[in-house]
Parts: sequence; structure tokens; C-alpha cells
Amino acid sequence: MALFPQNRSHRKVRLRVLLLVPYVTLLVSAVALTGFLSFRNGANAVNEVVGQLRSRLVASIDAHVRDVISAPQHINLANAIAMRQGALDPRDAATLEHIFWQQVQIFDSVTSIYFGNPAGGLVDAGRDGPYGGSYVIVTDGFIAGPFKKYATDHQGIRTALVATIPDYDARSRPWYTSAVKKGKASWSDIYVLFTGQDMAIAASLPVYDHQQNFLGVVAVDLFLSHINSFLQSIEIGNSGQGFIMERSGRLVAASSNEPAYIKPAENNPPRRLHAGESGNRLIQATAEFLTERFGDYRLIHGVQYLDFSIEGRRHFLQVSPIDDEYGLDWLIAVVIPEMDFMAQIAANNQSTALLIGCALAAAVFIAAFSARWITRPITQLDASTQALSHSQRAQSVRDDSGVIEISKLTQSFNMMAGRLQHSWESLASEISERKLIENDLRANKERLDLVIKGASLGFWDWDLSTGRIVRNHRWAEILGYELSEVEPNLTSWEKRIHPDDAERVKAILNDHLEGRTDFFQAEIRMRAKSGEWKWVSDAGKVIARDEQGKPSRATGVLQDITDRKTAEGIILAALKEKEILLREIHHRVKNNLQVVISLINLQVGQLKNPAIAEALQVSQQRIHAMAVIHETLHASQNLSTIRLSGYLTNLLKQLYAVFNSQTDTRITVLADGILLSMDQAIACGLIINELVTNALKYAFPKATGGKIHISARLAEDAHAELEVCDNGVGLPSGFDLSRVSSLGLQLVRGLVEHQLAGTCEVHVNGGTTFAIRWPLQPDKV
Repeated sequence: MALFPQNRSHRKVRLRVLLLVPYVTLLVSAVALTGFLSFRNGANAVNEVVGQLRSRLVASIDAHVRDVISAPQHINLANAIAMRQGALDPRDAATLEHIFWQQVQIFDSVTSIYFGNPAGGLVDAGRDGPYGGSYVIVTDGFIAGPFKKYATDHQGIRTALVATIPDYDARSRPWYTSAVKKGKASWSDIYVLFTGQDMAIAASLPVYDHQQNFLGVVAVDLFLSHINSFLQSIEIGNSGQGFIMERSGRLVAASSNEPAYIKPAENNPPRRLHAGESGNRLIQATAEFLTERFGDYRLIHGVQYLDFSIEGRRHFLQVSPIDDEYGLDWLIAVVIPEMDFMAQIAANNQSTALLIGCALAAAVFIAAFSARWITRPITQLDASTQALSHSQRAQSVRDDSGVIEISKLTQSFNMMAGRLQHSWESLASEISERKLIENDLRANKERLDLVIKGASLGFWDWDLSTGRIVRNHRWAEILGYELSEVEPNLTSWEKRIHPDDAERVKAILNDHLEGRTDFFQAEIRMRAKSGEWKWVSDAGKVIARDEQGKPSRATGVLQDITDRKTAEGIILAALKEKEILLREIHHRVKNNLQVVISLINLQVGQLKNPAIAEALQVSQQRIHAMAVIHETLHASQNLSTIRLSGYLTNLLKQLYAVFNSQTDTRITVLADGILLSMDQAIACGLIINELVTNALKYAFPKATGGKIHISARLAEDAHAELEVCDNGVGLPSGFDLSRVSSLGLQLVRGLVEHQLAGTCEVHVNGGTTFAIRWPLQPDKV
């Protein structure tokens, strides 16, 4: 239900009818459309002319450059073919000198032509600068040695010795080694002549005879001033510029008068300029635009038709790659200001703008008269809307307009006002909830900041799309820097990593970036500002990837662990010293026990009482059982436990050595996989020594066919079980281990009950079986 009833007393007419006459009058504004089209047509004509001009200029520059750079390769190829076919002897230095001198006179863009042989010798003919005098260079004997430069007259005859360089070897020069390594024609890097007169580039080619025997390397140096002169000779609009640069951005040549390099000074070598360093503002701005557009000039592929603004003025740019099969890869750029062609069009635009202004003035006058009556009810709607925006409360508007469309608009507004009132109430509730969520997020962020600060963690946030890394002050502080001293990129991290850690860390990082690991974590050494190496723990994780699954953002923390690593080193050193000490102790104990065994053996040899001698021999065997323990520990990698099977093997070898002449009894052992502490191993060794010795002495009176089996295993309840079985005559009936008088069996019972804290059962059934069971130590289970 409407808040105000509709007023039907006013006659309502359609707004379309009301506005028909005024808008017919406004057809005069078609003049404006005509002017606009005129302007657009002129601009399109300029674009077409400029496009054709810059394409023609780029094509002309491309053709000239290709003509210039083809000459050195053709000269090298011609000389190489002549040497291969024998027309030019690569061993005849005088002939080579004369031929090269003549070739230099023919090709004015060439700096020098030369040849280096496998003996390190050099023949060279050239000119000093684009318009300088001619010279020749040879090494004595056409081998590695003194390098002599001679000035020549107009016939190529030497006139004076200009310079001598000792110990010259062509085989060590970049143009020679590069050609040999690649095995084909190639270009060198561009360089500035030491005189500072020009820049040059060298083409080199390895030479082989028909049997593919290596003869040497021919090479040609090329002046780049010829390309520079050509660019300055062509007309590029009124104020346009053309230039050539490498993919690195360094200038090769330009149509401006500014040099493409800085000449050498007293203490400063010559340096080539980047296009962005050019003294010509147009070239400099073009380089800056290309850097902003592509980032890396190596990403420019194919011909690029571009336009950009300098101080609000439009410029047309065409960039075209130029390369060859020998590795040359440059960019040709032609930039032309739009204003060079827009002067006449601007004058026409002024006249057109004047006509358009007059037409618009008339249209506005007529439209204002009609709008005065139309806008009254609309003004009421506007006032209500303003009140609505200021009071945040929906207010209805009275429907008293005579225009049908405005009346319907009023009704729609009143309906919308009611809905808005409801929406505001809902929105107020949502805003309250969102504020609570924002407060929680703010509190969580504050807690996270406190955790990072309390843990002294360096924080980093890496935007992989731009390469920029944001770090906190603690990150730089760990390495002794101020945050402003650390570049916000990956290089500032990579260059501080210890060389021994670099490959490992890069592999870990690449594995994570390529999705093979859940997170990145590495302990590495990084060079601090003081020069010392600090141990740090660097951990992070990719938190965002693009549509292709490539990482776009990663965050992580850096922690100083130098103190922990130092402590670990001290602990490891202490453990190593302890291990050495324990080995020495076991070695000395074993040696001392061997001395005791030897002394007992000497004593037995002096005794005439067999009973005493036998008792000493039994003691000797028991001591040997303990000595084997220390011998095994000394040879083991683990000084805390002993593998039972190996220990028993060594012990039984000794028993065999004692009883081998008295019996042919066979002893078998099954005890794989059991580790015992030293105390338990000594007890087990003494027990087995007693039981096996008793069996060998008393179980087999016939001394033939005897078998003794020793087995040990781990039970499921963390106990060890040991059985010593024989197939001998057995023990007498009614045998009770707790009541025996034999010292050996008393020793067995005491070791089982007190040393092992276990039990021992004796079974007599076609032989004798001693079953011993004891709990293992917790760390040996």
C-alpha cells in the first residue's frame, strides 16, 4: 500500500512526447559528430602514415645492418676456404699479412682481420679507428711469443715498430677459445677500443683442412660507427629517433649525436651505456617504457607495434629483433612523436571545435527551457534521495507529477525506499558481525606479530610474480644489517649463502616451488655483515599459486641457530672424545685380561698338581670369556651393546682350541638379531662358557658323536631366552641346580638369578637342556 494516494486530477502525458521537439532541435549536435569523425579520420590517417614510415625505416635499418654484419662472416669463410683448398698457406705468415692488409683496405667497416694457429702464433692486419692509419701485427716465428705491431704505408709495407707485447699466445684469447669450443662461426661480445674512438665486435671461425685437421682460427673485427653513421643519415620524421641495442639493453648504435659509450678516463676504463642512460631524452624514455612493458628485453619476440606517452604526448614505436645464425641477437627500435604529423590536423580541429561549440550552445538553450518544467518533480525526488542519504532513513515521496514516466518513477522510488529500510536493518546486523570478525582478525595478527617478535624470528614475504621480497627488521638484524641495506629481492639472499650449501638449498627450494614437498625448510650458513658465517634455519611455504599452478606468493621465517649449532658441535666433539676413550679402555682391559690369562698359563705350566692346574685353566677360560667381550666392543661401531651371535662365535673358537684334541663334538649356534648390554653379555658369556665346558668334559665319555646346540631368541614380552642343549649321557636323576656343590654350576645359578634377574630350568631327556630366561634392559627391547 502506498504511503500517499495517487493524485488523478492532473493530466498525465508521456515524457517521450514532451521531449520530442527539444531533442529534434538537438540534432544540430550532429555537427559535433561530424567534427569527431573528422578528427578520428585524421588521427587514423596519421597512424597509417606513421605505421608505414616506421616499418619502412626498420626494414631499411635491418637491411643495412645485415649487409654490414655479413661482411666479416663472408671474409672469414673466404679465408677458411682458401686455406682448406691450399690457395692460402696457413703457415706462410708473410702472405697472410699481405692478403689480410689488402682485405682491410677493401672493407672500410672492418677494423682488423687476423689468424691464430695451433702454435699460438698470430698474423693481424687492421686500422687504428675508423679513419686511422693501417698496421700489421705478427708474433716471432709465427708461434706463441713476442707480439709486435708495425705501422704500414699505403702499399702495406712495414714502416716502423709501434709496440711490442711479450709472451703473447693466441690460443689463450677469447676469440680463439670460443671458436674452438663452439666448432663453428660465432660473434664476440661488443667492446670499446682502448683508444676510446669506437666500439667493435669480432667474428671468428675455426679452420680445418680436408682431413678435418685443425689449422687455426680466422677472425674479423667490425667497427660499429658505420651503423651509427647510417642511422644518423636517415630521416625519422622531424624529431624521431632510431637505435639498436642488445637484449641486455646496452646500446649498439643510435641516430642521435650522443655516444653509446663513455670514453676511458685516467682511472676509469671505457663503459658501454644502457639505452636508459642515453643522453637523448627520447631514447631514454623509450628504453624506460620497454623495461616497464616487458621487464626483460629477452621477452620481446617478433615485431612489436607500440605507442606510449611522454609528458602527455603520444609517440609511436616499432621494435624488431635482428639476429643471425652465428649468435647475433639485437633489437631495432624506431620511435616517432605524433606531433610531427598532427600540426595541420590540430588547426582543423580548432575550426571544428568552434562550430561544435555554437551548435551545443543553441541545443543547451532549447534544452534548458524544456528541462525547467521537467526537472521540478525530479528535483523533489532528488531532495528525498539526499535526505535518504543523510539521515540513513527511507522516506517516501508524494506522487503529484503530471509526467507518466516520472509518476511511475516516484512509485518505484517509494517501493524501493521501503525495501531499503529493510535492507539497512539487515546491513546494520551484517556490519556488526563483520566488525567482530575484523576485530578477531586484528587480534590474531597482533598475536602473530608478538609471537614472531618474541621468538626473534625474521619474517619474509616473496611475491614471485615481481621478484620483490618484503622482510622485517629482524631478518636483516640476524645478519648484522639494517633493513635498508638489504635489497628486496632473491639475489640478496642467494649471494649470502655459503658455497657448500648453495646447491643443496636451491634444490630444496625448487622441490617446494614445483610442488614436490609440502614446505621449504633448510639449515644453512649465511655470511653476516661482519664477514662471519652464521647458521640460520630458513623455513617457508607457498601460500598462493596462479591458474597454471605456478607459485605466485610464498612466506616464511628466518631464525638464528648459530648458538645451537655451536653447542651441537661441542657435544659431538665431546661424544667423539668419549667414544675414543671407551675404545681405549676396552682395548686396555682386553690387553690386561690377556696378560692375566698369560700369567695363569705360565703358572699352570709350573704346577705339578693336576687338580690345581685344572682349576686355574677353568679360571683362565672364564677370564677369556670376559676378555672376548672387551675385544668385541673395541672392534664394534656401537660401544654400548654387543651382538650375541658374534660374541659367541669368538668365545666358542677359544673353547674349540682348548678341547679340540680331546673330542670331536659338534657345536652349533643360532642367535641372530640379539643385542645385549655389556653386563648382560659378560653374564651370558660366563654361563655359556661353564655349560659348554661341562658338556665337553663330562657329557660325552666316548668322545665321539657329541652335539651341542646353543640357541637364543627374543620373546614377545621383552624377555630373552637362551637354551644350551647336548645329546650326552645326561645328569643324574634327582638333579637340583639349587643344591649343587660344583663351583661352575653355582656360578651359573648366581649369574642367572643375580646378574640377569632371570630363571634357569634344567631338562634331562636323552641329553641335558639348560633353559634360561631373563628380562632385557628397556633400551635393548
